[in-house]
Amino acid sequence: MNKIELFSTPIIYIENFLDDNVRKSIVKHIKDNSNVFNNLGNVEGVGYGNFKISHYKNDKFKFKDGDYIVDYFTNNVPECKNFKQDIQNVIDKTSIELGFKNLKVDNSWITIMDKDSSLMKHDHIPSKLSGVIYLNIDDSSSDIYFYNPNDKIKLYKFDNIDKNNCINFNFKPKNNDLIIFPSWIEHDSSYKVNQTTNRIALSFNSL
Repeated sequence: MNKIELFSTPIIYIENFLDDNVRKSIVKHIKDNSNVFNNLGNVEGVGYGNFKISHYKNDKFKFKDGDYIVDYFTNNVPECKNFKQDIQNVIDKTSIELGFKNLKVDNSWITIMDKDSSLMKHDHIPSKLSGVIYLNIDDSSSDIYFYNPNDKIKLYKFDNIDKNNCINFNFKPKNNDLIIFPSWIEHDSSYKVNQTTNRIALSFNSL
């Protein structure tokens, strides 16, 4: 008997993608520039509670035309001088797993979630490949849940649940971890409420 896994959805998890000194430098920069980062605006339909996000370009950062948060940290935090290139390198390596090539970072943003906040279900269409890097999380931080794109799976009751028939799959990430996934897969915190003060993650899309 031959088993063929059809229509699979690879999600790539890279532990310790960031050097911890780089992560700490970014978090310190955010703290030292709280007058900027505390004024981020929520994006309706993405999160609720004390949920702040710098989505795409934000004039509060006075970005140059074409610059995003990845560029901002690369250019303004000395320890991050290779930050953008390191992200591009991992996109080059992992995009092949999803059937793409020649993808570039298209946009990026930073999400700051306080206690009693949650991430709502969404996707990143029309981008092709997306990623999230965890900068400030702990055991009380909310997990990330990815949803089976076959929505008819929930009509059935299975005796054994595995990666092929589960409704969702969750990760409990750690600081410095990077998760890369196809942009069309839906994800959220499954209505679990975050209990970390200033849970910080940096996300990006590529096209």
